[in-house]
Amino acid sequence: MEQAFGVRPIKAVLGLDLICIFEDEAQVRNLVPDQKLLMNIEEDYKMAKSKEVKTNAMRILDRMKIPYTFQTYECEEFVDGQHAADLLGLQHEIVFKTLVTEDGAHNYFVFAIPIDAELDLKKAAKAAGCKSLSMIHVKDIQSVTGYIRGGCTAIGMKKSYPVFMDASALHYEKIAVSGGKIGLQLMLTPRDYEKAARASFCDLTRAAADHDGEPRMQNRAEVRCAAFVQCHKVPAKSADSL
Repeated sequence: MEQAFGVRPIKAVLGLDLICIFEDEAQVRNLVPDQKLLMNIEEDYKMAKSKEVKTNAMRILDRMKIPYTFQTYECEEFVDGQHAADLLGLQHEIVFKTLVTEDGAHNYFVFAIPIDAELDLKKAAKAAGCKSLSMIHVKDIQSVTGYIRGGCTAIGMKKSYPVFMDASALHYEKIAVSGGKIGLQLMLTPRDYEKAARASFCDLTRAAADHDGEPRMQNRAEVRCAAFVQCHKVPAKSADSL
């Protein structure tokens, strides 16, 4: 980095652009950046991040030749879906959270719904063909799915469970779902998600009210994160041949 700028920045973050923070304005005015070196730094960093974040869900999409992109964010603490969407600049309507439920016989059912909505358990039970459903306990998420809280996705769970996605997903060209670890979101078409997760589309939600009348993003400033973007592309011809 110092070779590329001639001076070492205090901090550098690579997102959609490379953002560098320097000591003072004088340093910025005197910069003569080496564009070739900067491009090499960006490519090296992207390659490193791509290897670092590869998850079981991504490997399944690769194997199925399903095209997708992914975005990552690094945080000092767990953040909910609304925070993650805003950090990555994603519209809330296209970001879906994954919820796991069980019936009285401990059969598990997975639901993907928009992050601003709440799962209607009556609608969910009807879709699953059950008398009633309840959410599983947070402590059971990993043992049931193989994923930890905040990184749970229907793609690549440790066992194959029935998966249902809210039909609102079909209104959008691309949707975002967790990629199988905290800080990772996958972008793909609803139909490709249907294929990868063996999902069915249903009406599953009711509107979610803000907590105590406060905006959901009230604590965003308290969370310090840096967002990074990586893409994985599969030729359309290969994807269409599935």
